[in-house]
Amino acid sequence: MEAGDYNYVRDGIQRRSSGIKNTYWPRPDQSQPVLARRLWHLIDIYNQLMPAKLGKVLDTMKPDVVIVHNLAGCVDCGTFCHPCT
Repeated sequence: MEAGDYNYVRDGIQRRSSGIKNTYWPRPDQSQPVLARRLWHLIDIYNQLMPAKLGKVLDTMKPDVVIVHNLAGCVDCGTFCHPCT
């Protein structure tokens, strides 16, 4: 598991929370310089690190259902192309 990632059980359901792989963690209470925001969005368009990270979680946990609440920094063209096995 990487920094910012953690597993927990709530209401009898195994859950996983993961940080994103980008230049910074997007937070509404913290402003970033214009160039940093541009770079963040450029990486976010096709972040090739996040699909691999999601794939490892799916392979390890083998969930029946995946519910995602916050996809900032995670969703791109390749994130949901992980084959279900």
